[in-house]
Amino acid sequence: MSIEEVTHLERYYPSIKFRNKYVDITGDIVCGVFLASVIRLTISSKKKWIQKKRDDWMEECRISAKQFDRASNKLKQLGLIDTELFNIQGRLHKCIKLNTDVLIKLMQ
Repeated sequence: MSIEEVTHLERYYPSIKFRNKYVDITGDIVCGVFLASVIRLTISSKKKWIQKKRDDWMEECRISAKQFDRASNKLKQLGLIDTELFNIQGRLHKCIKLNTDVLIKLMQ
């Protein structure tokens, strides 16, 4: 792969905007990546709840279903997210809502 191809990938393919502060807040790099994705999806969507299946997080931010379970539990313990089960296409999925007030407080 050439530097031009890498540049093309950086410009035109999905990426995660990641802040070191997210790792500081969560204490874990996987949780930090997950938090970055939750923040991005919350900002880009006008919906309160992020409705994704466990396995969809691999495509979103390259975390496995097991890593999603651990990261979502950690963020919930920290008060950064709320979770609720929603019926999506006849199956229950853990959906996520970012607690922006808690995020802002922890970012200071």
